[in-house]
Amino acid sequence: MNPRNAAMRPLPGKTSPIAEARAHYAAGRVAEAERLCRRIIARETSCDALQILGGIALARGDAAAAVDMLSRAIAVDPANAACHANLGAALHAAGRFEAAAQALAKAVALAPDLPEAHFNFGNLLRDAGRLDAAAIAYARALKLRPDYIEALNNIAVTLWQDGRADKAVAYAELAVSLAPRTGRSLLLLGEALRHAGRHGDAMRALGQARSRGADPIAVARNLAGILLTQGDADGTAACVEAALADPHAGTPADRARLHSSLLFALNYGADRSAADIARHHRAWASAHHADHPAPAPFANEPDPERRLRIGYVSPDFVTHSVASFIAPVLAAHDRDQVEIHCFADVPRPDAVTLALRNRSDHWHDVAALDDAALTTLVRRDTIDILVDLAGHTADNRLGVFARRAAPVQVSWLGYPGSTGLPAIDYRLSDDVADPEGQADVLSTEKIVRLPQGFHCYQPPEDAPPPAPPPHLANGFVTFGSFNTFAKLSPVTLQLWAAVLDAVPGSRLVLKDNRLHDDVTAQRHRDRFAGAGIDPARLTILRRAPDTSAHLCAYAQIDIALDPFPYNGTTTTCEALHMGVPVITLAGDRHAARVGASLLHQVGLDDCVATRSADYLQLARTLAADHDRRQRLRGNLRGRLAASPLGDRSGFARRLETAYRTMWRRWCAVRP
Repeated sequence: MNPRNAAMRPLPGKTSPIAEARAHYAAGRVAEAERLCRRIIARETSCDALQILGGIALARGDAAAAVDMLSRAIAVDPANAACHANLGAALHAAGRFEAAAQALAKAVALAPDLPEAHFNFGNLLRDAGRLDAAAIAYARALKLRPDYIEALNNIAVTLWQDGRADKAVAYAELAVSLAPRTGRSLLLLGEALRHAGRHGDAMRALGQARSRGADPIAVARNLAGILLTQGDADGTAACVEAALADPHAGTPADRARLHSSLLFALNYGADRSAADIARHHRAWASAHHADHPAPAPFANEPDPERRLRIGYVSPDFVTHSVASFIAPVLAAHDRDQVEIHCFADVPRPDAVTLALRNRSDHWHDVAALDDAALTTLVRRDTIDILVDLAGHTADNRLGVFARRAAPVQVSWLGYPGSTGLPAIDYRLSDDVADPEGQADVLSTEKIVRLPQGFHCYQPPEDAPPPAPPPHLANGFVTFGSFNTFAKLSPVTLQLWAAVLDAVPGSRLVLKDNRLHDDVTAQRHRDRFAGAGIDPARLTILRRAPDTSAHLCAYAQIDIALDPFPYNGTTTTCEALHMGVPVITLAGDRHAARVGASLLHQVGLDDCVATRSADYLQLARTLAADHDRRQRLRGNLRGRLAASPLGDRSGFARRLETAYRTMWRRWCAVRP
């Protein structure tokens, strides 16, 4: 985001030197403005000169100096609302949120019609996760100054973060109309369009933003997200690698995040070997997290048998697939053995957030904290075992783990493989997803294989009962996949085309909850047509309004097809819960073997193929066995609930046993 003082406007001075300084500052001649202001304050205490110097310091990232200058300015003129507004921005940048709120409240009280005060208040509220209130503050600033470009940009960002992408687009379009040659406004328009699902329009806006000098790292992040959603893993990787090739593009933190997104995208590509993916992950850690200083000694009591403090870190404590697997564990943990802390990087909490919060012993909202501050918080609470639930997915906090925030650090659940980060000690898996051998060599973490699987699934409470098999009414078999289209690799499309050819009259139903626009839907129809699938045999469903409606769509599927090399997880569990059998192809890496792990837990090993020819034969055989499919429709939900995958208490005990073993090891060899 722009500097917090983007709206700072020094008050006009009455003396010629301050007027000259103000003119230099307004024209961007910062060195001249600073020279004149320092000359002025050497002779006299000038509120205006101190305010300009505060703005310059803040623009340079020196929040402490900005706070000092602006505090001195207020001492000269306590009723100066602009100084209070700018002090609020400086305190915000310094991480002093309560003091910033007080300064901004004072500014609004002194001058309710000062747009900068409302703008800076919006910035503070947005970073505190209060998105509704932030949008209101920006709207007040815009009412006072309708052409306030920065307020237009920031309200657009706030609205799409708050799930109101269509409204965000309207504000972003207005900002572009007022400043059509501004790369930042075009970038934010592209981002808003992307979140609204208008991918074709978004790509055009992002291309214009790039040509207008917008941040190439931010442009690449958005373009890569669109390309991956469209199933173009190779294009995604090429886009990111091109942006990272410029060593001067972006801040180190932004480059690390974009590089992390490249690693996530590599999991989707069928042409990448497991060894190549592992090499890229290690390179990321070396490039961005090799220079952290040695951590300070931990204050944790090294008692191997005491009650443990477990910390779970995630941006996905919301309506998200991760919640379906962490919720039953939080509920089933033995509180005599463990004390649960959840560190939620969630700017937009929802009903699921509240439910998870109620299942934890201690809840920390950390969206406003940077990695250093979050590390300090984890250490302050003397967390014994810190568990990352995100890996290289969006909004991860791997930077906290790189700083060694806790004595024992673990990767689990949210990422399909090794993070590449040496500071993470363990990765939870099982012997199906990660058979002993190559997986251990390629993983930077020690793999801890939980007996009976590393997932525990909680079905949605509002799930409808399984519907009758659709072939009874249709007279033909319908295959389907509700996985994100990003997982539909070219080799997956080719094999699914072969499945349709092998089962005469069969159909294919696809659904992606991220699908909003006709451009993306048509692109996928064209991809399947290119693979030899008759468009008349293909149905693409749009996003459902709620979970129940989404699950009802399984009534249209007889057999679910798992994509590869990146298998489904939540979609596989959903299908089983709705009575739909799943066919998977087990590959050479964790991401390509999760399907096998899940099916093994519910006793469907005969639905796991190890070669493409076997996958094709499984589809043909199951399509022809109407009796078996009808039996599965009636008993899969019960089988899942009775399996290790549905045994929350048993899973929690196995997980706690693994945690206890990790902790005993640390106590035995602690530094």
